[in-house]
Amino acid sequence: MARLRFGRPISIRWNGLLLEGPANTVFEIPDEFYEEFNQDIGPVEPTLVWLDTDEASTLRGRVTALEGAGSSTLSNDAALALGTASSGVGTEASRDDHVHPTTGLALSGHNHDGSYATTGHNHNGTYEPTNTAILKSIVDAKGDLIVGTAADTVGRLPGSGTNGYVLTYDSAETTGIKWAVAPGASGGTSVGTATPLALGTASAGDDTTASREDHVHPTTGLALSGHNHDAAYSPLGSEGRADIVYELCQNSSGGTIPAYSVVYVDGANGTNPTIALADADTEATSSKTLGFTETSSANGDTVTVITQGRLTGVNTSAASAEGVSVWLSSTAGGFVFGSPPAEPAHSVYLGVVTKKNPSTGEIFVKVQNGYELDELHDVSAASPAAGDIIQWATDGSNYMWRKKSLTDAGAALSGHNHNGTYSAVAHDHAGVYEASGAVSTHVAQSDPHTQYLTETAAATAYSASGHTHAYASTSHTHAQGDVTSLTTDLAAKAPSASPTFTGTVTTPLTTAGVVKTSAGGVLSSVSTLANSDLTNSAITINGTSVSLGGSITVSASSNLSLTLNQQTGTTYTLQASDLNKLVEVSNTGAITVTVPANILAVGDQIHIMQTNTGQITVAAGTNVAAVNSALGLKLRAQWSSATLIKRVTSNNADSWVLVGDTVA
Repeated sequence: MARLRFGRPISIRWNGLLLEGPANTVFEIPDEFYEEFNQDIGPVEPTLVWLDTDEASTLRGRVTALEGAGSSTLSNDAALALGTASSGVGTEASRDDHVHPTTGLALSGHNHDGSYATTGHNHNGTYEPTNTAILKSIVDAKGDLIVGTAADTVGRLPGSGTNGYVLTYDSAETTGIKWAVAPGASGGTSVGTATPLALGTASAGDDTTASREDHVHPTTGLALSGHNHDAAYSPLGSEGRADIVYELCQNSSGGTIPAYSVVYVDGANGTNPTIALADADTEATSSKTLGFTETSSANGDTVTVITQGRLTGVNTSAASAEGVSVWLSSTAGGFVFGSPPAEPAHSVYLGVVTKKNPSTGEIFVKVQNGYELDELHDVSAASPAAGDIIQWATDGSNYMWRKKSLTDAGAALSGHNHNGTYSAVAHDHAGVYEASGAVSTHVAQSDPHTQYLTETAAATAYSASGHTHAYASTSHTHAQGDVTSLTTDLAAKAPSASPTFTGTVTTPLTTAGVVKTSAGGVLSSVSTLANSDLTNSAITINGTSVSLGGSITVSASSNLSLTLNQQTGTTYTLQASDLNKLVEVSNTGAITVTVPANILAVGDQIHIMQTNTGQITVAAGTNVAAVNSALGLKLRAQWSSATLIKRVTSNNADSWVLVGDTVA
């Protein structure tokens, strides 16, 4: 019987035989059907595998012994060595006196009648196992492939019959491989091989799926490294625009450059720029900042650098929010968020955070290198010296900001004289005198005016106007009668003892406030009265006489400003320290606020507010007689508030009332 199997579930009815079962089921058919079955089924079922075709047993039942033969079966003698003559046996399956050659083709099998055998056999008439060779009958068309379908198992993969298809691995296929469209094409046609057109020249293309018709390459803009003409993925965006711009560089830092590092151009190798880790501390390592690496690279490796576009997979969790700026840091290869490092570090803008995440963060890269002052187009400030300034000035041809010394700029010197007033010593105007003989005070000139009027000069000067002053000396007295109308004028004035004032009285006191007298009767004014000024006085507050000789203590209950006690749990027990406080409770779940026994006094208050969606219920604690409310003991909604007022204090039988925005 011939044994066979299929590499997939099978159901075949052939010449009255039904072969049906799961993959790798072993079937048996009569040997005489082998060739016909293989010719009919093999071409259409590539998973067919022959395990054994024992045609010898069939043949032994059919042979007829020749005349004079001593046996009707083939010899069972041991096979002879190659090159040894054998008389054979008189059967139609063997010729007398034949010799197997020791050289020439190593045939896998032959018949003794001289025709080539399709299967191997031994001279004792027993056929060799067929799994030592692959039958040519397994293929039946040009392009068919013999492939392994499992261990020690082969099958046929029919040719695709479609030009341009390629062989692709596919684990879902029985054979493990299949014919498929080439990557980048949808119909298998190849891209045209015509000479590329110059940039800016329109092209009708050719009618293949791998090329779009009527497209034009831009003459300006981004230098694209490659693109596809079909609608499949292209790493450089659509319509001639680049989503991400890469630069191929070589790591020349002398060590490893990690992924997501900021790098700068430190040279070139004749083909590509060479890069090293950038940092903001020096001009050399910051002014030529190129972009970010996507992958790690060792020294000498070639690596791509994103110079513009979206960098993904980077840790941006340190950013305060999406949209903040990204700057080069003072750490080699590093970056910071929000603002650049402080001066004298260089400011290099790297881009903006588009996604904040520790593992899948994103940065839109757009490097903008900072500039030194003397790198600006309208500034000339190379090689400055200490004390130099910047002045808008001309060199005789054009104006620009130019570096100047104080002397060149025409600024006043730090040492000079003040004519007629200050001594001729060097000093600055801040009052800090220079060394080298400078004095600490200015020297004033003598006063040119006469300080005192002499008696002679006075007599001469005042002889006119109807009277003469005679000065016996520099010190003298006048009698009251010597002065015309002096007595009358003085009588019209208020007496110094118990004077009476009319109209507006102006005093020499200059401080606005309360006028008081000292123990000696001297008037003075003060802005506020001290408690000591009110000694032996008293006022009545809420029916209580308060002496003003000392201090007035205002109790905390009179304070209109509330202190907040913010809670976030689902339960809270009020404390004595909550007196006159606003207890805010925030939670999304139901909340219980418990009033305990024996806290606070009658009339004391505690305020409660619900600041989230979890509803607050006020409950009486152990040994609290009651918490009463006209509307209910639950706060109505988020932002509702209520006030607890203690009404009765009794040993283990307190009573409270809840008033406010409440419900049952």
